[in-house]
Amino acid sequence: MGGAVHDRGHDGLGSDAFVQGPKLAALAGPSSPLHTLVYVIDRGTLDRIVEALPRTEIWTGWLAMLIFVPLAITSNNASQRWLHTGWKTLQRMAYPAAVLVLIHWAALHNWGSWPPAAVHFGPLVGLWAYRLWYWYLRQPARRPA
Repeated sequence: MGGAVHDRGHDGLGSDAFVQGPKLAALAGPSSPLHTLVYVIDRGTLDRIVEALPRTEIWTGWLAMLIFVPLAITSNNASQRWLHTGWKTLQRMAYPAAVLVLIHWAALHNWGSWPPAAVHFGPLVGLWAYRLWYWYLRQPARRPA
């Protein structure tokens, strides 16, 4: 396995195999472990994985994955009961992880391909905006006197 997925070609722009690859890699849930597995298999050796770590598009992906693991493990009712209010604090780590995924994506696409990122992250930004409006900016419903 020659590292074709993430190795940069002679032009430094990255391989078409990854750029045109499945867009599921941006999903944090079930595709993150699969995306990571494909990356590890593609790199072939631990030395090659470690060698790539200083690159922004790589370390941001690994860090996001490390954040998503405990979130996935604790995304259940039993963990909510066990962690009490700490569960919500832990789950809020999804926000910085999402930012890391966005940086990972942008760096992989040489910082110039914003339309695909907007398509994938636009709904998330929209939901965040709605949540902010709902909790902080909307007028509370008037109660009948």
